[in-house]
Amino acid sequence: MLPAQGSKDPIGKKFNASWKVIFFGCGCTVVFGALLGLWELLMDIIVSPFDIIVLSYLLTFGMIMLVLDSPVPHPKLEIFKLVIYKYLLFLTRFIGRGVTYIFLGCMLCGSLWDNGTAPFIGFIIFGALFVIGCASIYFGYKTTKKLESVRKALLNRTGPTTSLCPPGGLKTDKFADMAIRVQGIHFSEEELGYIANALSLTVHSDDIISQREFENWLKDPTTVLL
Repeated sequence: MLPAQGSKDPIGKKFNASWKVIFFGCGCTVVFGALLGLWELLMDIIVSPFDIIVLSYLLTFGMIMLVLDSPVPHPKLEIFKLVIYKYLLFLTRFIGRGVTYIFLGCMLCGSLWDNGTAPFIGFIIFGALFVIGCASIYFGYKTTKKLESVRKALLNRTGPTTSLCPPGGLKTDKFADMAIRVQGIHFSEEELGYIANALSLTVHSDDIISQREFENWLKDPTTVLL
């Protein structure tokens, strides 16, 4: 979710720099591979419309990732991010990113190989995106499992669930203390940022989990994927 206006950017604060650099690098890689394929296609006498459509699709997704993980804050980029968070929410989750990277890696490798553009570069791109995609899925699954374990432990406690979260909301550091207290699970500051974003019921969010968001998370049987 995007930060509320007038507040500090919790995503930038919680988003570990190494992950952000890796994700931005993946976007650059997809854009580079798509542009390389398009350039070689346009140099041919006979151009395949299907290949142009596929590579244009890959280029579009690469540009979306560049906007989403851009290290440079800009008002125009924030508008595009708002659209991404609204219509392409799966790209903001680790598991969704991982699946997308693996899919795009396969598509790029296949396109560059079939067209004879740069098959070796295609394999390198696929290998890099596949490894990062798998790591992203693993990280998301591990964090999701920890969060679900805390939710089940809270539901098994006696007493009203409203007493767990004050009317003013629960700050992420207090949520971390509660997770340690009820289940002995530790969340890093980075993970807490992802959790706050995932539990938010609005596009704009901060580092506070509201009472409504907390109650919705506890009572909704659907597991929140990170």
